[in-house]
Amino acid sequence: MWKNMAKVLMFVYVIILFLFICINMTDGNACEDDEDCPTSLCFPSEVPECISMKCICVKIVLDLQTILN
Repeated sequence: MWKNMAKVLMFVYVIILFLFICINMTDGNACEDDEDCPTSLCFPSEVPECISMKCICVKIVLDLQTILN
């Protein structure tokens, strides 16, 4: 009985490790261009940009002089 329990626990342990490695290897925020980044990633006052092959949200800074002219 103990041998079977040990085998089951070892199997569960291996499955957890495998899933952890797979999740870490597939990075959902990888990109090549700004267009690769999903807009749902950021708040409305931010824009997604591809920086160092990662999608990062950048705050929009508006210059009032540019808007008024």
